Amino acid sequence: MDVHSHVIPRGLLERYGSASEIGAGRYSVELWGIRVSGVPRGIFDLGARVRDMDSEDVAVQVLLPMVDPRAMSAKAARLVNDELRAEAAPHGERFVRFAVLPYGDPSAALEELDRAYRDLGVGGVLLWSDMAGVPPGSGALDAIYGRLEDYGIPAFVHPSLPADPRLSSHYMGVVAGAIGEDFVAVASVILGGVLDRFPRLRLIFPHGGGAAPVQVGRIRRAAEVRADCALRRDPLDYMRSMYFDSAVYSPEALRFLVQVVGMDRVLLGTDYPADIMEWRGMGARLEEAMGRAGLEAIGRRNPSRALGLSVS
Repeated sequence: MDVHSHVIPRGLLERYGSASEIGAGRYSVELWGIRVSGVPRGIFDLGARVRDMDSEDVAVQVLLPMVDPRAMSAKAARLVNDELRAEAAPHGERFVRFAVLPYGDPSAALEELDRAYRDLGVGGVLLWSDMAGVPPGSGALDAIYGRLEDYGIPAFVHPSLPADPRLSSHYMGVVAGAIGEDFVAVASVILGGVLDRFPRLRLIFPHGGGAAPVQVGRIRRAAEVRADCALRRDPLDYMRSMYFDSAVYSPEALRFLVQVVGMDRVLLGTDYPADIMEWRGMGARLEEAMGRAGLEAIGRRNPSRALGLSVS
Protein backbone atom coordinates (compact mmCIF):
# COMPACT_ATOMS: atom_id res chain seq x y z
CA MET A 1 0.00 0.00 0.00
CA ASP A 2 1.27 3.43 -0.97
CA VAL A 3 0.06 6.22 1.34
CA HIS A 4 1.59 9.14 -0.57
CA SER A 5 0.64 9.90 -4.15
CA HIS A 6 -0.65 12.96 -5.94
CA VAL A 7 -3.37 13.31 -8.55
CA ILE A 8 -5.00 15.98 -10.69
CA PRO A 9 -8.52 14.89 -11.70
CA ARG A 10 -8.70 14.47 -15.47
CA GLY A 11 -12.15 16.02 -15.78
CA LEU A 12 -10.96 19.23 -14.16
CA LEU A 13 -7.92 19.37 -16.45
CA GLU A 14 -10.19 19.06 -19.47
CA ARG A 15 -12.49 21.84 -18.27
CA TYR A 16 -10.15 24.25 -16.51
CA GLY A 17 -6.54 23.30 -17.28
CA SER A 18 -4.29 21.65 -19.82
CA ALA A 19 -2.16 18.56 -20.34
CA SER A 20 0.37 17.98 -23.09
CA GLU A 21 2.76 15.13 -23.80
CA ILE A 22 6.38 16.26 -23.87
CA GLY A 23 7.89 12.94 -24.94
CA ALA A 24 8.79 9.50 -23.61
CA GLY A 25 5.40 9.11 -21.97
CA ARG A 26 5.90 12.23 -19.85
CA TYR A 27 3.46 15.09 -19.52
CA SER A 28 3.25 18.73 -18.58
CA VAL A 29 0.01 19.65 -16.80
CA GLU A 30 -1.49 22.83 -15.38
CA LEU A 31 -4.57 23.45 -13.28
CA TRP A 32 -5.50 26.54 -11.26
CA GLY A 33 -1.91 27.72 -10.95
CA ILE A 34 -0.43 24.29 -10.23
CA ARG A 35 2.12 23.36 -12.91
CA VAL A 36 4.10 20.14 -13.05
CA SER A 37 6.24 18.76 -15.84
CA GLY A 38 7.98 15.51 -16.63
CA VAL A 39 5.39 13.35 -14.88
CA PRO A 40 3.79 10.13 -16.16
CA ARG A 41 0.28 9.96 -17.53
CA GLY A 42 -0.92 8.57 -14.22
CA ILE A 43 -0.97 12.10 -12.80
CA PHE A 44 -4.41 12.46 -14.39
CA ASP A 45 -5.27 9.06 -15.89
CA LEU A 46 -6.22 6.57 -13.17
CA GLY A 47 -6.26 3.68 -15.65
CA ALA A 48 -2.62 4.35 -16.49
CA ARG A 49 -1.91 4.70 -12.78
CA VAL A 50 -3.40 1.29 -12.04
CA ARG A 51 -1.11 -0.22 -14.68
CA ASP A 52 1.86 1.44 -12.98
CA MET A 53 0.66 0.10 -9.63
CA ASP A 54 0.29 -3.41 -11.01
CA SER A 55 3.82 -3.30 -12.38
CA GLU A 56 5.15 -2.83 -8.83
CA ASP A 57 2.58 -4.92 -6.94
CA VAL A 58 0.97 -1.90 -5.28
CA ALA A 59 -2.52 -3.04 -4.30
CA VAL A 60 -3.86 0.22 -2.84
CA GLN A 61 -2.82 3.84 -3.21
CA VAL A 62 -3.87 6.98 -1.37
CA LEU A 63 -4.90 9.78 -3.74
CA LEU A 64 -3.93 13.28 -2.58
CA PRO A 65 -5.32 15.96 -4.91
CA MET A 66 -2.59 18.27 -6.16
CA VAL A 67 -3.95 21.72 -5.30
CA ASP A 68 -2.80 25.11 -4.08
CA PRO A 69 -4.30 25.33 -0.56
CA ARG A 70 -4.49 29.11 -0.89
CA ALA A 71 -6.82 28.73 -3.89
CA MET A 72 -9.24 26.22 -2.37
CA SER A 73 -12.60 27.95 -2.11
CA ALA A 74 -15.62 25.94 -1.00
CA LYS A 75 -16.68 25.61 -4.64
CA ALA A 76 -13.24 24.47 -5.80
CA ALA A 77 -12.95 21.91 -3.01
CA ARG A 78 -16.35 20.45 -3.93
CA LEU A 79 -15.35 20.22 -7.59
CA VAL A 80 -12.12 18.38 -6.76
CA ASN A 81 -13.70 15.97 -4.30
CA ASP A 82 -16.69 15.20 -6.52
CA GLU A 83 -14.60 14.68 -9.65
CA LEU A 84 -12.10 12.45 -7.91
CA ARG A 85 -14.86 10.25 -6.56
CA ALA A 86 -16.33 9.84 -10.05
CA GLU A 87 -12.97 9.01 -11.63
CA ALA A 88 -11.89 6.57 -8.91
CA ALA A 89 -15.21 4.69 -8.78
CA PRO A 90 -14.49 2.33 -11.75
CA HIS A 91 -11.36 1.10 -9.98
CA GLY A 92 -13.09 -0.29 -6.93
CA GLU A 93 -10.90 -0.54 -3.85
CA ARG A 94 -7.59 0.31 -5.52
CA PHE A 95 -7.69 3.89 -4.26
CA VAL A 96 -8.30 5.66 -0.96
CA ARG A 97 -9.37 9.23 -1.67
CA PHE A 98 -8.38 12.07 0.65
CA ALA A 99 -10.52 15.20 0.57
CA VAL A 100 -9.34 18.76 0.10
CA LEU A 101 -11.02 21.58 2.03
CA PRO A 102 -11.51 25.35 1.74
CA TYR A 103 -8.62 25.91 4.13
CA GLY A 104 -9.13 29.62 4.64
CA ASP A 105 -12.73 29.24 5.88
CA PRO A 106 -13.02 27.05 9.02
CA SER A 107 -16.81 26.82 8.90
CA ALA A 108 -16.89 25.88 5.22
CA ALA A 109 -14.00 23.45 5.74
CA LEU A 110 -15.94 21.59 8.42
CA GLU A 111 -19.03 21.51 6.21
CA GLU A 112 -17.04 20.08 3.28
CA LEU A 113 -15.39 17.49 5.51
CA ASP A 114 -18.80 16.31 6.69
CA ARG A 115 -20.11 16.14 3.11
CA ALA A 116 -17.02 14.40 1.76
CA TYR A 117 -17.15 11.75 4.46
CA ARG A 118 -20.89 11.13 4.50
CA ASP A 119 -21.72 11.53 0.81
CA LEU A 120 -18.46 10.73 -0.99
CA GLY A 121 -16.89 8.14 1.29
CA VAL A 122 -13.44 9.71 1.54
CA GLY A 123 -10.88 7.83 3.58
CA GLY A 124 -9.00 10.84 4.90
CA VAL A 125 -8.30 14.56 4.61
CA LEU A 126 -5.36 16.45 3.13
CA LEU A 127 -3.98 19.19 5.39
CA TRP A 128 -0.92 21.43 4.99
CA SER A 129 1.92 22.92 6.99
CA ASP A 130 0.48 26.35 6.09
CA MET A 131 -3.27 26.78 5.61
CA ALA A 132 -3.86 30.48 4.92
CA GLY A 133 -1.40 31.28 7.71
CA VAL A 134 -2.78 28.63 10.07
CA PRO A 135 -0.32 25.87 11.08
CA PRO A 136 -1.52 22.35 11.86
CA GLY A 137 -0.95 22.87 15.58
CA SER A 138 -3.44 25.72 15.79
CA GLY A 139 -6.58 25.46 17.90
CA ALA A 140 -8.42 26.85 14.88
CA LEU A 141 -8.39 23.30 13.49
CA ASP A 142 -9.84 21.66 16.59
CA ALA A 143 -13.27 21.21 15.02
CA ILE A 144 -11.65 19.44 12.05
CA TYR A 145 -9.58 17.21 14.31
CA GLY A 146 -12.60 16.37 16.42
CA ARG A 147 -14.51 15.27 13.32
CA LEU A 148 -11.58 13.16 12.14
CA GLU A 149 -11.53 11.39 15.49
CA ASP A 150 -15.29 10.87 15.32
CA TYR A 151 -15.12 9.51 11.77
CA GLY A 152 -12.03 7.41 12.44
CA ILE A 153 -10.15 8.66 9.38
CA PRO A 154 -6.63 10.15 9.20
CA ALA A 155 -5.19 13.41 7.97
CA PHE A 156 -2.15 13.61 5.69
CA VAL A 157 -0.17 16.75 6.56
CA HIS A 158 1.70 17.83 3.42
CA PRO A 159 4.34 20.57 3.31
CA SER A 160 3.40 23.87 1.72
CA LEU A 161 6.27 25.09 -0.42
CA PRO A 162 7.46 28.40 1.05
CA ALA A 163 7.52 31.48 -1.18
CA ASP A 164 11.25 32.09 -0.78
CA PRO A 165 13.37 33.36 -3.70
CA ARG A 166 16.34 31.37 -2.40
CA LEU A 167 14.41 28.21 -3.29
CA SER A 168 13.69 29.21 -6.89
CA SER A 169 16.64 27.39 -8.48
CA HIS A 170 18.10 23.88 -8.40
CA TYR A 171 14.75 22.39 -7.34
CA MET A 172 15.45 23.74 -3.86
CA GLY A 173 11.79 24.07 -2.96
CA VAL A 174 11.43 20.29 -3.17
CA VAL A 175 14.95 19.30 -2.14
CA ALA A 176 15.14 21.46 0.99
CA GLY A 177 12.12 23.74 1.42
CA ALA A 178 9.58 20.94 1.72
CA ILE A 179 11.70 19.12 4.30
CA GLY A 180 11.84 22.21 6.50
CA GLU A 181 8.07 22.56 6.23
CA ASP A 182 7.66 18.93 7.29
CA PHE A 183 9.52 19.76 10.50
CA VAL A 184 7.39 22.87 11.00
CA ALA A 185 4.27 20.73 10.74
CA VAL A 186 5.46 18.07 13.19
CA ALA A 187 6.75 20.62 15.71
CA SER A 188 3.56 22.66 15.42
CA VAL A 189 1.39 19.64 16.21
CA ILE A 190 3.56 18.70 19.21
CA LEU A 191 3.96 22.18 20.69
CA GLY A 192 0.33 23.03 19.93
CA GLY A 193 -0.87 20.16 22.12
CA VAL A 194 -2.98 18.64 19.34
CA LEU A 195 -2.45 15.05 20.47
CA ASP A 196 -3.27 15.96 24.07
CA ARG A 197 -6.65 17.26 22.94
CA PHE A 198 -7.20 14.51 20.35
CA PRO A 199 -5.33 11.38 21.48
CA ARG A 200 -7.07 9.13 18.92
CA LEU A 201 -6.20 11.37 15.96
CA ARG A 202 -4.17 9.69 13.22
CA LEU A 203 -1.74 12.02 11.45
CA ILE A 204 0.53 11.04 8.55
CA PHE A 205 3.61 13.12 7.73
CA PRO A 206 5.55 12.64 4.49
CA HIS A 207 9.27 12.44 3.79
CA GLY A 208 9.91 10.71 7.09
CA GLY A 209 8.87 13.85 8.94
CA GLY A 210 11.60 15.92 7.34
CA ALA A 211 14.12 17.05 9.95
CA ALA A 212 11.92 16.00 12.88
CA PRO A 213 13.55 12.62 13.67
CA VAL A 214 16.99 14.26 13.82
CA GLN A 215 15.88 17.42 15.64
CA VAL A 216 13.32 16.09 18.13
CA GLY A 217 15.82 17.00 20.86
CA ARG A 218 15.50 20.63 19.81
CA ILE A 219 11.78 20.49 20.60
CA ARG A 220 12.56 18.80 23.91
CA ARG A 221 15.06 21.49 24.88
CA ALA A 222 12.63 24.28 24.01
CA ALA A 223 10.02 22.59 26.21
CA GLU A 224 12.52 22.47 29.07
CA VAL A 225 13.47 26.15 29.03
CA ARG A 226 10.44 28.04 27.67
CA ALA A 227 7.02 28.37 29.26
CA ASP A 228 5.35 28.82 25.86
CA CYS A 229 6.78 25.46 24.76
CA ALA A 230 5.87 23.44 27.87
CA LEU A 231 4.70 19.90 27.13
CA ARG A 232 2.82 17.27 29.10
CA ARG A 233 4.94 14.48 27.64
CA ASP A 234 8.30 14.03 25.98
CA PRO A 235 8.15 15.12 22.32
CA LEU A 236 9.30 11.70 21.20
CA ASP A 237 6.22 10.19 22.83
CA TYR A 238 4.07 12.39 20.59
CA MET A 239 6.07 11.43 17.51
CA ARG A 240 5.52 7.78 18.34
CA SER A 241 1.79 8.47 18.11
CA MET A 242 2.17 9.83 14.56
CA TYR A 243 2.83 8.09 11.25
CA PHE A 244 5.66 8.89 8.84
CA ASP A 245 6.12 7.78 5.27
CA SER A 246 9.22 6.11 3.89
CA ALA A 247 10.11 8.65 1.17
CA VAL A 248 13.56 9.46 2.55
CA TYR A 249 15.62 8.16 -0.41
CA SER A 250 18.29 6.22 1.46
CA PRO A 251 18.30 2.98 3.46
CA GLU A 252 20.35 4.66 6.19
CA ALA A 253 17.75 7.39 6.68
CA LEU A 254 14.93 4.85 6.67
CA ARG A 255 16.62 2.70 9.30
CA PHE A 256 17.24 5.79 11.44
CA LEU A 257 13.58 6.81 11.15
CA VAL A 258 12.54 3.34 12.33
CA GLN A 259 15.03 3.55 15.19
CA VAL A 260 13.56 6.87 16.36
CA VAL A 261 9.80 6.36 15.99
CA GLY A 262 9.48 2.58 15.83
CA MET A 263 8.79 0.18 12.99
CA ASP A 264 5.03 0.36 13.54
CA ARG A 265 4.89 4.12 12.80
CA VAL A 266 6.46 3.99 9.31
CA LEU A 267 4.40 3.61 6.12
CA LEU A 268 5.32 3.04 2.50
CA GLY A 269 5.05 6.32 0.60
CA THR A 270 6.34 6.96 -2.92
CA ASP A 271 5.33 10.55 -3.78
CA TYR A 272 4.03 9.21 -7.12
CA PRO A 273 4.24 10.68 -9.75
CA ALA A 274 6.96 13.15 -8.74
CA ASP A 275 10.04 13.07 -10.93
CA ILE A 276 12.24 12.22 -7.93
CA MET A 277 10.10 9.28 -6.81
CA GLU A 278 11.77 5.89 -6.48
CA TRP A 279 9.12 3.75 -8.14
CA ARG A 280 10.76 0.89 -10.00
CA GLY A 281 11.91 -1.87 -7.68
CA MET A 282 10.51 -0.20 -4.57
CA GLY A 283 9.61 -3.48 -2.88
CA ALA A 284 13.05 -4.97 -3.40
CA ARG A 285 14.74 -1.83 -2.05
CA LEU A 286 12.50 -1.77 1.00
CA GLU A 287 13.16 -5.44 1.71
CA GLU A 288 16.90 -4.96 1.25
CA ALA A 289 16.88 -2.07 3.72
CA MET A 290 14.50 -3.47 6.35
CA GLY A 291 14.23 -7.22 5.73
CA ARG A 292 11.17 -9.27 4.94
CA ALA A 293 9.48 -8.38 8.23
CA GLY A 294 10.08 -4.69 7.55
CA LEU A 295 8.60 -4.98 4.06
CA GLU A 296 5.48 -6.60 5.50
CA ALA A 297 5.12 -3.99 8.26
CA ILE A 298 5.93 -0.83 6.28
CA GLY A 299 4.41 -1.97 3.00
CA ARG A 300 1.17 -3.52 4.22
CA ARG A 301 0.37 -3.88 7.92
CA ASN A 302 1.14 -0.35 9.09
CA PRO A 303 -0.61 1.43 6.19
CA SER A 304 -3.68 -0.73 6.73
CA ARG A 305 -3.81 0.32 10.38
CA ALA A 306 -3.16 4.00 9.65
CA LEU A 307 -5.90 4.08 7.03
CA GLY A 308 -8.35 2.00 9.04
CA LEU A 309 -8.43 -0.79 6.46
CA SER A 310 -8.56 -4.53 7.02
CA VAL A 311 -5.46 -6.52 6.16
CA SER A 312 -6.25 -9.33 3.71
